[in-house]
Amino acid sequence: MKIALTAGAFTLLALMGNAYADTATCPPISTIKQKSMGEDSGYSYTAPGPNGLTWEGENPQAKPNYLDDSKFTDAHYKAETKAVICSYEGEGDAGVRVTLKPVNDWAAASGTQWDGVFCKSTDISKCSFTYK
Repeated sequence: MKIALTAGAFTLLALMGNAYADTATCPPISTIKQKSMGEDSGYSYTAPGPNGLTWEGENPQAKPNYLDDSKFTDAHYKAETKAVICSYEGEGDAGVRVTLKPVNDWAAASGTQWDGVFCKSTDISKCSFTYK
């Protein structure tokens, strides 16, 4: 009887751990703010992230129009740094990347287009992920 109760308690704890996983996605480009890093020094980028974290990035080669001219293209999870990296690209050299870290216990959300740790889609929601 004690074994059954102990096994049941461990199962309940395991299920509760999964219940606390949240889902997030790359920030819509409309929420990314651009700030000049100085004359001829490019731009830095920030956007609000989950749980008080901030998406951050910079492009020392960026022109003022790069953010407006770019669209979401893909996301990548980098396990070594526990980071999700979101890419936005446009015509020519236009491009912006923002990174969110740390992302603990990362996993691809169900129904998405993640292939391992890489997701390519023009639909940001198809690159959603879970974390704890």
